[in-house]
Amino acid sequence: MKFRTRCIPCQVEVRYRDVIKLFKDEDSRYRYMMDIVKMLHDLAKDNKDPAPVVATRIFRFLKSESGVDDPYREEKHIANMEGLKLMEKLEQHLEDMETSVKKIDLLARLVLLGNSIDLGVAGYRPPSVTDLIRELESMNVKGRLPMLRKKRIVYLLDNAGEAVLDRLLARELVRLENEVIAVVKGGSFQNDITINEVAEAGLDQDFTDVVSTGTDAASIFLDEIDKEIIELIKSSDIIIAKGMAHYEYITEIEESLNIPIIYMMKAKCEPIAEATGVERGSYVILRRRI
Repeated sequence: MKFRTRCIPCQVEVRYRDVIKLFKDEDSRYRYMMDIVKMLHDLAKDNKDPAPVVATRIFRFLKSESGVDDPYREEKHIANMEGLKLMEKLEQHLEDMETSVKKIDLLARLVLLGNSIDLGVAGYRPPSVTDLIRELESMNVKGRLPMLRKKRIVYLLDNAGEAVLDRLLARELVRLENEVIAVVKGGSFQNDITINEVAEAGLDQDFTDVVSTGTDAASIFLDEIDKEIIELIKSSDIIIAKGMAHYEYITEIEESLNIPIIYMMKAKCEPIAEATGVERGSYVILRRRI
């Protein structure tokens, strides 16, 4: 997905959040915001790269300048802890449900809802299970997750906290005799889950395996990730890609991958909503090559 006009102010707004977090005095903040505006102009002027590539390069710049290799470490920890609490409550509701199309639909809705719940926000209070289940059953979702059996699935994870809830879907897919391999980032990008939080989030308990991209890129940048990961992806039967960054990047390289892909996300911005044919704020399960 190409960089859009609306992506320009979005990039500035999100990176401003990083600058405020990383630099405490106004002079430094002003200087780095001006650097970001210039970088954004230089990176996006030819409109060759999708938004995740631009975002990754600017985020790396801020990490380097600040000397902070993981700016959202504490927020990710809080998100994972809250996610684990919520997961425990949901398990009690789900344990009596037999594997069925209805259960897969419910779990798909749950991991989609996880893409919108910001478990790392200070003061955030997780919803009650009753409220959550009610929302799961009424939320507007375009598309459905197919009943996958005996497949090798590469599951590209997104945010910390949210990734904890992905365990519930992974567990059910494994019960259906699928091999489900989670792919996480090798270094920090915003609040995305990395190889350093795998044990904390318990991902190794429900996924068949968990592997690192070997890079801090926002998605699976083919010119950066480990060759073994590229081989793993291309040898899989299907990719499940969570979140908008994976959608924005992978839609540009689908032909080279030549694998069935399922994108799962909330359309949080206008460009994504327009590209997927939904209203902003809607949830999407988009199947390609299936």
